Amino acid sequence: MIEYPDWLKPRAEASVLVAGPGAGPDAKEASKGFLREFIDFFIGDVASLWTGGREGFPYGKWVAGVIRVARGAGFVIKTLRGLEAAVPLFNNGFVGSKLIQLLGTFAPGTAAKLAGAAGTTLFTRIGIVGGVVGTGLGLYNLYQQGNPADAYEKRGAGYVADVAGTAFSATSAVFFAAPNPYTGAAMVITGAVWAGAEVWDAYGDDISDAVGSAVDSVGDFAGSVASSAGDALDTAGDWISSELDDVGSSLKGALGSIF
Repeated sequence: MIEYPDWLKPRAEASVLVAGPGAGPDAKEASKGFLREFIDFFIGDVASLWTGGREGFPYGKWVAGVIRVARGAGFVIKTLRGLEAAVPLFNNGFVGSKLIQLLGTFAPGTAAKLAGAAGTTLFTRIGIVGGVVGTGLGLYNLYQQGNPADAYEKRGAGYVADVAGTAFSATSAVFFAAPNPYTGAAMVITGAVWAGAEVWDAYGDDISDAVGSAVDSVGDFAGSVASSAGDALDTAGDWISSELDDVGSSLKGALGSIF
């Protein structure tokens, strides 16, 4: 089960007491959770801000992080192929470009600036600042958790996610300040580790159970196939042996009649 974040727990518990045991949060609380995740996605995509330290699976930040990793990987690949790749920012990404196009119907001048060189400079600076702020918040969160060995023993993949998220913020800031294949690869790697650790922290037990069940099923299937193959070979062997005996008897009879 995905736990509620701290800010939502008191209201969620209150709604359960009012509605009765087993009742979940009402539509108002659910909308606040969605809004929170949307804000996390927005600041993650625009400002590269990864705060960490939240309970539950961070859908908004996770989606924004995966998008940033995909954009960074594309930048690295294109650059290594000798192509002139644009630095992956909010205004040249799919979501950002569509929102800027929508803004163009209301404020065409502002939209044109955000889509052009001025917007690129703005979002680059925001990304650098957001990465620095996210790094500072992440380091403070790690400091609060105390000794790394004890924290890892206590939280496992959750602690790895906090460390990788902090590194993701730092490498994002460095990448926007000095975009090249090396800083881009560092951002992609730390982002991939962070996203993977978040997924494992939230669903690791389910994944392990699913993999274990799949392995058992494959083993049972392989055993069944091997058993069936063995039975088929035994049957074939018995048939061949029987046929050879019949052929041998016939030859013996024929030779006996001749000699």
